[in-house]
Amino acid sequence: MSGNELGALLRPGDTVLVGTGTGEPAALIEELILAAGAVPGIRAIQVMTGGSERLADACGPSLRLLTPVPGSKSRKAIAEGRAEILTDPMSGLLRKILDGSLRIDGILLQGRRIDARHATPGLIGDIMVPAWERARFRALELNERLPRIACETPLDISASDYTVYNDREPNELAEDPVSDAAARIGDFVADIVPDGATIELGVGRALAGIVPALVRQRRDLAMHTGIVGTAAMRLIEAGCVSRRIRGNALAVGATVMGTASFYAWADNNPRIALLDSRIAHNADALAATPRFVAINAALQVDLQGNINSTSHKGRVLSGVGGGADFAAAGARAEASIIALFSTDRHGASTILPVLESVSVSRAHVTHVVTEHGVAAIRGLSGPACARAVAAVAAPQHRDLLLG
Repeated sequence: MSGNELGALLRPGDTVLVGTGTGEPAALIEELILAAGAVPGIRAIQVMTGGSERLADACGPSLRLLTPVPGSKSRKAIAEGRAEILTDPMSGLLRKILDGSLRIDGILLQGRRIDARHATPGLIGDIMVPAWERARFRALELNERLPRIACETPLDISASDYTVYNDREPNELAEDPVSDAAARIGDFVADIVPDGATIELGVGRALAGIVPALVRQRRDLAMHTGIVGTAAMRLIEAGCVSRRIRGNALAVGATVMGTASFYAWADNNPRIALLDSRIAHNADALAATPRFVAINAALQVDLQGNINSTSHKGRVLSGVGGGADFAAAGARAEASIIALFSTDRHGASTILPVLESVSVSRAHVTHVVTEHGVAAIRGLSGPACARAVAAVAAPQHRDLLLG
């Protein structure tokens, strides 16, 4: 590929939104990298830079990468000054796209053909679908290897200014192993979630034990989440997630990511569906959902229940993404649960007196869970909250926290 076709659509200073993670349009990304060398000042926004992270490899003076949820290569690029972190939650990015304060000049999206005229947005709904409707130019990569996921807003192929074809298998998102500590966290979380709840479930090692615990203990759940993936498959197949939430779907979300076996299961499966952020990250609608429970991970928590999910010792490790939106909704509904191991891999406490960075405020947290127990902090005074959170810290750190 020469890059001339995509390059002809680009203008100096353009901002281009690029498909993310498991749904990244690999062929279009290579064209963008080639074209950016001849068109100055291109900015590429990629929401979750998992997958190949080719943009992180290539970003520099002629191509600037911006991301709210960086992967390992993107974190390195941010540390080196070649890329930037976006601090908005998904609802904030959506709002800026809709009001025009974040101008999206072009969009590069991977999709799966439905018929001669229409395609699904592949594995990504989030802000990609609203941006598709507003971008000056659209480039579409059609890939018949993608699973066919039901979507309420199919794409009009004729609206694409440039269409290419690919047949690569989608990137996979591996399952985290269930450690003993993660299993204990899972049991504690399952005790909080009521039967009949609608759950959001994030990703992370500390959350790995939640699916088996829910399978053992809960029934009649529905799922409205950020990532519909292998966890959703296991919960649905076990009969734990069994209640319709939107149309015929039992689990809906902004993105689809999982293992190869999950993609085979997900193909044309009416029990799951893809939403864009106007619905997926709508905190007001989620807060009005009966028994909505948000379950997310964190790097650190302070004694007042504030959450750091983004940085450590000045280094960017992750982003806010949709977790802040789900936590805000959960705190107004049934529960907003933050789960984490009580110590990091060096043995340092993840529960601190004060955080270096707050990504989710205590107002959006109802429970803090570690392998040592549950701190139910909704409505607690400052001193009572501190005692409750310190009680779930690692035993060797508790006296120092309260001293």
